[in-house]
Amino acid sequence: MTLFAKSIVIRPSSPGDTYQQTKDVYNQAAKYFPEVVRMWAFINKIDNNYREFSLARNEVYEANGIDNTSRSFVSTGVGTDKRVPGDNLILKLLLIPGVRAEQIEYMDLFTHLPHTSSYNVSFERGSVVTFKNCKHYYISGTASIDPKGKVLYPDDISKQTQRAYEVIKALLEKYGASHQDIISMKWYVRNKAHIYNVKNELIDLGLINDFIKIDFEKANICRKSWLVEAECFAFTNDGDDQFDEFSFDDQ
Repeated sequence: MTLFAKSIVIRPSSPGDTYQQTKDVYNQAAKYFPEVVRMWAFINKIDNNYREFSLARNEVYEANGIDNTSRSFVSTGVGTDKRVPGDNLILKLLLIPGVRAEQIEYMDLFTHLPHTSSYNVSFERGSVVTFKNCKHYYISGTASIDPKGKVLYPDDISKQTQRAYEVIKALLEKYGASHQDIISMKWYVRNKAHIYNVKNELIDLGLINDFIKIDFEKANICRKSWLVEAECFAFTNDGDDQFDEFSFDDQ
């Protein structure tokens, strides 16, 4: 059998505050949890509402057997203007119907950053999904963080960019890939004027080339002192014959 990916967008089904609408959309998403390989939460006024969002998400996860002793999902959570009036958040899911739990290995890198449960939020740093013909590497939104979960280099966009990439590169290398396997990256930048600085850093790092698709978006991040956050997808051709193959072609 060949597996394919698909994405869906979930919006709140009724009016409410961030806490209520987060519970709403994640409860809607729960039926897809066995097929989810990645999530994006786009949160209105994230600087003020991230705590309520995280609390509600934790409660839905716990109701579905996901707690701080188990694994959750690779995820990015950023502020956004891409919403309809009345929606406090939008949830996007990347699904691979037919994927099995044993195909997914979750990433940790305690030399660089703690597990998110240490500060009571629920997402994974990254994952490797193995198929018969390839491996997918999904890296969550990653900012300038230290092994204790503290912000590194407040107010320095260049050093924050370097640190975010350092962490992503180290995650990939620990799990058998490299920066040369990156297919796409997205950089969320709090101050639009800083996109220029981030691009210059990526040029110096050799990431602006013909092989990596890089996008930039102005977006607030879950801590005010974080100026930039990056996510990425990487791909290698090694796989495992015990699993089904994957195709990027339309189903």
